[in-house]
Amino acid sequence: DQILMLRATNGTSWSQVQLPSTGGSMFPLIVTAMVFVDTDRGYIATSQLSGLSMENKIHTTDNGGMSWSEVTTTSGEVRHFQALPGGSIFGVGSFGVVRTSDGQTWTESAVDEPAPDVVPRHVAMLNDTCGWLVGGLPADADAGRPNASDGAVWYTADGGATWTVRASGLPFFLRSASFVAGDLGWAAGQRSGDTGVLAVTQDGGSTWAEVAVADHPALPNACMMGQCLDTPTAVSDMLNVRMWDAARGVASGIAGLGAITIVGN
Repeated sequence: DQILMLRATNGTSWSQVQLPSTGGSMFPLIVTAMVFVDTDRGYIATSQLSGLSMENKIHTTDNGGMSWSEVTTTSGEVRHFQALPGGSIFGVGSFGVVRTSDGQTWTESAVDEPAPDVVPRHVAMLNDTCGWLVGGLPADADAGRPNASDGAVWYTADGGATWTVRASGLPFFLRSASFVAGDLGWAAGQRSGDTGVLAVTQDGGSTWAEVAVADHPALPNACMMGQCLDTPTAVSDMLNVRMWDAARGVASGIAGLGAITIVGN
């Protein structure tokens, strides 16, 4: 398989751009996270097999992805970036959090595991000072599906230097979160049994209440191998949530039956 990176200047026409150099290695660079702060300046996290372990790096571009330069290495794989309007950037992975205020100097912070292998997956900073991590047991295909009581939430009040566990043992794995105030936020994820979950907190992430997610409408003509979506299909996984305020937002999930997968907002 070939790993590609694409860019568009009009939203409809996409062209391939150069990935960072592999350094002469026969193993490809795998892009694990990406964020752009404007049309020219962006950052990607990569992972590459080196010897018997993976080497993880962050690269930057100042020309829209046409060329890249390495800025730092990380002790683990970055899975998600968040850029704030003031210029701060936060990255998160199972190793913890990496952050920068200028794009050049990066600092890592460890994150305690409330239980073995319960690690953060997504960072949701409200501002440069306070924010949250959400996650749980890894849900990658090679790690197995999430188990019950594996969700966790972490909180920082010092710009990501330290993180404390705010909730653990939640009955669902959390993939992403979005906060609009210090007490109000939403998270998307999945409970065991392939059931999508959208949840809301009104106490800063300590407790969560599930929000009803509508089934995907029936598609009578969508059939494969004798199976048809002629009745509404429950959401099997919630992937992302983004709230602009207490009333407006969007969430994405997947509903599927057999080999048919439907993505809807």
